[in-house]
Amino acid sequence: MTRRLKDMKKISKFKAPIVAGLVVVVVIVSYSMMANKGDETMKSTNFKNGKFINAVPNKDYTIGEYVKMTWEFFFGDKDGRVPKHPLPVVEPKAFHNPASSVIQYTWLGHSSIILELEGKRFLLDPVFSERVSFSQWMGPKRFHSTPISLEELPHIDAVLISHNHYDHLDRMVIEHMIENDVQFHVPLGVAKLLMKWGVKKKDIVEFDWWDETKAGGIRVIATPARHFSARGIGDRDDAFWVSWSIIGEKHNMFFSGDTGMTPQFSEIGERLGPFDITFIKIGAYDEQWPDMHIDPEEAVQAHLMLKGGQLIPIHWGTFDLGLHHWQEPVERLIVAAKKENISLLISRIGETVVPSDHINSYWWRDVE
Repeated sequence: MTRRLKDMKKISKFKAPIVAGLVVVVVIVSYSMMANKGDETMKSTNFKNGKFINAVPNKDYTIGEYVKMTWEFFFGDKDGRVPKHPLPVVEPKAFHNPASSVIQYTWLGHSSIILELEGKRFLLDPVFSERVSFSQWMGPKRFHSTPISLEELPHIDAVLISHNHYDHLDRMVIEHMIENDVQFHVPLGVAKLLMKWGVKKKDIVEFDWWDETKAGGIRVIATPARHFSARGIGDRDDAFWVSWSIIGEKHNMFFSGDTGMTPQFSEIGERLGPFDITFIKIGAYDEQWPDMHIDPEEAVQAHLMLKGGQLIPIHWGTFDLGLHHWQEPVERLIVAAKKENISLLISRIGETVVPSDHINSYWWRDVE
């Protein structure tokens, strides 16, 4: 075999991933930089020049920085980013109607939570699909099965969505819930997508920051976050992003959704805290995108700013969305929380937890 033929075979071997990477780069740069003006009629102080904005602006990335981040994510060192075997899940306790009169939650993995509070049941950022992507043929794949099927979901009073990214807004879930007499609470700009999928307008409530509604006697308030939105080419920041504060007569809960660090955590804490429990994201961080995703140490600081009681880590252990080892976020959180004397609630995937009598499980330490 001639040297030229060997070289051609070597090029062919690496051609596919290189082409794939370049395509991804083009897509990312395109939807980040295209001048789609969105809905100019949107009335919000957080909507400027056809796009939603953060209170503290995110960094503007160069094309070179996008290329570097994309290359590292798809073709960089993947050692430890994905567990070697599917993660263990447990079956939730039987769900009863009405929902629990005290605080009870079931972590379904990533940021998906079934929250029961004072007789109402909320489903937060539910994702049941195998992959978080525009296609189930490609994109980040689950580390574990869902603890229950969509058909096994209990009665839900309201579905709360923090923003439109694929790992927080799952079309399969929305379409399943359409006929279930449930209210969908979403940020501004997300309703039109749900209606496209078949949800009736009357079943959707859209929220700007600090907008609120009531579910029974429970206040549901869209509170600030620092993030961005996108679901396809050219739609970056056409829809908004929020955290959620759920305020009962006796208990207050906070759900971060996706967020970077923002001084608004202190404002939320002052206006609505203290919170008995905070569900705060801890995974998919990197020094290349510090504005959009807090890391475990920042999660602890956010919890303090919110005047939180117990902290429950979310947004880890289900999908490979960062550049770190899959177990790293929770281990760093444990160290950071200990320094600040913060009480953590750490559960197994699928476990139904009553915070007042829960014993933490460190299950991931037995998994490779």
